[in-house]
Amino acid sequence: MLKKAMAGIAVTVIVLVLGLMLFVRFNGDPNFLFKKIAVPIREGQTEELSRRYNSILPVTERTALFEFTPSENAEYDFTISDISCDEDVTIRMTVMDEDFSEYANASSADVDENPDDSGSVSCRVALQKKSTCYIGLDAESADNRKRFVWKCKFSISKAPEEEKPAEITVDQKVSLKLKPDEKKGLLFIPDETGYYKFDAEITSGSKSGYAGVDSVTMGKHEEAAVTDGLCMLTEGTEYYVWVSAFDIARTAEAEVSCRKIGTSAFEGASEVSLNGESVIEYTADEDGTVAIYSVSEGDPDVCIYDTDGFPLRNDADSGAEISGNEHDFAVVIDAAAGDTYRIFVSGKFTECRVIRALYTGDGTSLGPDDIEAIADGEGEITGEEK
Repeated sequence: MLKKAMAGIAVTVIVLVLGLMLFVRFNGDPNFLFKKIAVPIREGQTEELSRRYNSILPVTERTALFEFTPSENAEYDFTISDISCDEDVTIRMTVMDEDFSEYANASSADVDENPDDSGSVSCRVALQKKSTCYIGLDAESADNRKRFVWKCKFSISKAPEEEKPAEITVDQKVSLKLKPDEKKGLLFIPDETGYYKFDAEITSGSKSGYAGVDSVTMGKHEEAAVTDGLCMLTEGTEYYVWVSAFDIARTAEAEVSCRKIGTSAFEGASEVSLNGESVIEYTADEDGTVAIYSVSEGDPDVCIYDTDGFPLRNDADSGAEISGNEHDFAVVIDAAAGDTYRIFVSGKFTECRVIRALYTGDGTSLGPDDIEAIADGEGEITGEEK
């Protein structure tokens, strides 16, 4: 009798397996059964779960599988809360797309058996409208026990929209209140691609302190780009301008401004003529030590940035020995072939000639005897304003 029963069970199992194989083959969806047993859940709905893990029980009795279809393109928070588990039992959540490929794993939360203890696990996933996803919840014990109990609540909610800071525009001044050791951001969206300069200064609250632009980043949480306020930015992109106050003992008010900077280039010439502040883009043809100096009837300032936007030199020596004007600048940089440097010239002048030459000195001086003119090849060529 027992043999007949076992034979009957074996035949039933074989039939079921063959039936499933045929179904999968003709249906073409290996996850068909999982999709059938998944429980639909809506945004804002909370499901209370209570599971008793037993290795003998079917998987569907030990775990939970939900199906969610978002009504709009958005980020959604998947949250397990009010967790109550046997000791050393961990709940795990997996969010998967319609092909059961994993989106993200929430971090595990261990909660001991004391009913007063509770915890939560959450993860955030960006989803497209009407794109079905699946959420699996299960638990495991640290000692691989055959039996344990776990309970929790599961819910889905649309992630709150990120609160954006005040926006700054070109030729506008924005005031910020800053505490000691505090950094605040402003949102900037350029109308056109180009160079922009951000400046900050303390206007009240701390006469001895000063303010500065720490960095300009794409996105609030992205790694900061090195800058002291001068950046090449792309039209229509959202940037965060981060401002800090230094050497203040209490809250101070800072004023932040933005202006667009024109560009020039040597374009094979050794000299560029400027009539106002500008960024000169210089790409080195070969490795070498280069002198950059000005000849003007005004008071120009200079800061040279490397290829990563880091201020390379902004402590310019006086260029008086070269130009005869003690307000002119003269700096030396070690240029690498193919690297592009940005020479930001500002200050008070009506006309300024910026000249590049080979530096032949020993590093102790910078005068007429320490430089060698770079020939243009076609006489005197002046870079044109872009």
